[in-house]
Amino acid sequence: LTATLMVFGRLSSDQELTAIRASGISLTSIVYPVVLMSILFCFLCAWVNLDLGPRGRVAFKKLLFDAGQRDLKGLLPEGRFITDFPGYVLYISRIDGNTLHNVLFYSVENGRKMTDLRADTAQLVDDPGSDEIQIQFFNPTIFTRQDSSGLWQPSYGGSLEISFPRPGTELFRQVKLSEMTLTQLLEEAEKLKSSGMTGADILPVKMHLHEKISFSFASLGFTLLGIPLGIQAHRRDTSSGVAIALALMLLYYGLVIAAKSLESRPSIHPHLLLWVPNILFQALGIWMILRKNRH
Repeated sequence: LTATLMVFGRLSSDQELTAIRASGISLTSIVYPVVLMSILFCFLCAWVNLDLGPRGRVAFKKLLFDAGQRDLKGLLPEGRFITDFPGYVLYISRIDGNTLHNVLFYSVENGRKMTDLRADTAQLVDDPGSDEIQIQFFNPTIFTRQDSSGLWQPSYGGSLEISFPRPGTELFRQVKLSEMTLTQLLEEAEKLKSSGMTGADILPVKMHLHEKISFSFASLGFTLLGIPLGIQAHRRDTSSGVAIALALMLLYYGLVIAAKSLESRPSIHPHLLLWVPNILFQALGIWMILRKNRH
């Protein structure tokens, strides 16, 4: 957008467009290669938005997760209840190296707490090659629920080592809709339809799908609108082109945000409203180019 504004603003200010048109060359012939280039950029953006970008984000976050798996202490934040391990709840007040202070450990079955373990200190046994996490508790206080009576049986002292499964990537975090490729979004929509979901339930998938596709065609609208605005601005300086570009970007994203804010109203099809900025910019740009071509 900025490049189009600056190039055609410079051509206009230096009277080069006047000279070209005096030679019998129409404005549409001049802008043809620029529009063709913007269409090529649309396909490039579509590849990034619908495939390369989502796969890259998922791969990047998986790298972070794998790094955390190698350094298990990164998965055990201080001062909050950790529920990322299915069937277990863990709380650590402070971590000093591999030493854990003021540790609470619960095991849960069918929504009921079955084991309540508390210890002032514990030791983290970190083996990156193992599929389990091991914590050795020193002088713990343990309360175990008796299945038959439901009463708690206490025990004290000694040491106890507990192992629980190391979380896998698929359990630790699921792929978000914003991180899905085009194929994954279509499969997700089809899966929801087959499970009996209504159109309103599938709307979040449609919003992400149409947002990614419509963003890919933004460069065409910016080019078509930037050409006549650059000619009309009749400026050769950089600042005016950047200012106009920023104003158009604010308008574009303002319309997109307005459409996304209507996601809770499926009756007005907000996923289709995401195309309004593109249609508006392209239609207005074509009209202004044809109008400039006649004068």
